[in-house]
Amino acid sequence: MEKSGTRILVSLFDKEIYRHQEEGKIILQEENRFLGSFEIPLLTLLTSTGKIEFNFKINRPFCLPSYRVLAEQFFIISHNDFLLQDEQLRKNEQIPTYINMSVTLDPPICLPDENAQCDYKGYETEELLSHGTKYATDCRINPKLKGRKVSVFGENIDAESVLLCKYLTKVRPPDQLVDVDRPGQFDHHAIEKVARFVSLIPFIEDSRKFEDLTDMYCTPQEFLDIGEGDYEEHAILLCCYFKYIDSKRDDGLKVESYLVFGEAIPEGRTVYVLRK
Repeated sequence: MEKSGTRILVSLFDKEIYRHQEEGKIILQEENRFLGSFEIPLLTLLTSTGKIEFNFKINRPFCLPSYRVLAEQFFIISHNDFLLQDEQLRKNEQIPTYINMSVTLDPPICLPDENAQCDYKGYETEELLSHGTKYATDCRINPKLKGRKVSVFGENIDAESVLLCKYLTKVRPPDQLVDVDRPGQFDHHAIEKVARFVSLIPFIEDSRKFEDLTDMYCTPQEFLDIGEGDYEEHAILLCCYFKYIDSKRDDGLKVESYLVFGEAIPEGRTVYVLRK
């Protein structure tokens, strides 16, 4: 097992049966035709109480012989207009294919609780660690917050607990990427540019990069120096860029950026950037 990088590959086939006659005998020949595939990270299944059910998107081959992708209300205006028909069919090739599937581990495998210790000394003061731990504990026993993951601290690369909100600050994007500091010349495509830049940084899970830390938080500069990271690092850097860009807006629009922790399929636990 390649640690949490292990993935379950699901391949989808259909079966075509051919019938032909040889020397007076009827021969049935079966052919399995590949339609597509998708992957499920094993860690997602393990952290979802051993069961997930979702509409998974199929990664189809570039070409599927003998198949056409049709829209739900597909029709041809004129049967004689072959150009229109070909154009419509080409557009339909972009329509994705999904399959609803339930995956279950029986018996389920229970992973050890992450960060059983609420905080690790060395960075924050004892008073702050004590108050943060009490706040997280009160939230976890609150019936209204049942099932939610409440985190106050995150571990840095030195295995020390850091107040999570400290990771969010204004960070100026690289000059080669976007310049939002020129008076009266605000780049209104700056958000799209930095989002594209952050998406190009390689993704790797913390458990594969740091064996002793299952979940670690890097500052934006540490993330850029290392050159790879997981959901937290990408989301933090992106949010910090957004905060700087939005502080330079010249259209009077007030926008705030936040991090939202949740779960997705097939990614599992992940982090989103919310702007509003």
